Amino acid sequence: MIAYNNEEISQLYIHVDYQGFGIGQLFLDIAKSQSSGKLTVTTFEINKNAQRFYEKNGFQKVGRGHENEEGLPDIQYEWHAR
Repeated sequence: MIAYNNEEISQLYIHVDYQGFGIGQLFLDIAKSQSSGKLTVTTFEINKNAQRFYEKNGFQKVGRGHENEEGLPDIQYEWHAR
């Protein structure tokens, strides 16, 4: 599932049994194509798979924090269309 608008991906989750089949990539590509040319997304610092995924897709780290329901450290990423 993905929840997004033209500036932010607020949620992108793929069940572990379905990861690695290109579903997340498809969702991300759709969000990019419908974006304003810039997208932000935040992921938990502990989620190394998500970090690799976003970095592989051109997202750059722009901040760190822990202002989420779980109170866990997170990383904010930003992507810009070229």
